[in-house]
Amino acid sequence: MKDEGRNAKRINSVRDLEVYKLAFESAMEIFEISKSRLVL
Repeated sequence: MKDEGRNAKRINSVRDLEVYKLAFESAMEIFEISKSRLVL
């Protein structure tokens, strides 16, 4: 797999996947909140 300048890391366990999922969900929530504040 080619790493094109990103910090790509393998998921080695279910715990890694759960942490990644929580981080992604948090990032999306922050994005949605910040997006709605830009409209005001």
